[in-house]
Amino acid sequence: MWRIDEAFRGRRSLFLSIWQPSIELEEKDDEFRLQVAVPGVDPKDIDIEVTPEDILVKADVYHEHKEKKGELYACEFASGNLFRSIHLPKKIDADKVKAEFKNGMLRLKAPIAAEARAKKITVEAA
Repeated sequence: MWRIDEAFRGRRSLFLSIWQPSIELEEKDDEFRLQVAVPGVDPKDIDIEVTPEDILVKADVYHEHKEKKGELYACEFASGNLFRSIHLPKKIDADKVKAEFKNGMLRLKAPIAAEARAKKITVEAA
């Protein structure tokens, strides 16, 4: 018999059809460092788009049961879309952004654009 509590299934589908993963954004050494928690997502399924002001991370996430034998009492895995848009406080050099994926964590390094960095001005006596 194959059954899952219908009320449980409904609750899960309401908020998991679009999954907004947790992030951490920090600025250090003239670059932004962004971490995106995407456990269970295959890195080849992740799509990253970068502009000087924004980073967009998205993916399609699928979960299916290959074999329908026995009784399934609960399943909290879901299919849907992962989507996260991060507006940056300073412009970045979009051509130099680097991304890596390890242990369910996507990490991006985005150098801050030269024109967006603070400049020191020396005061000259008149």
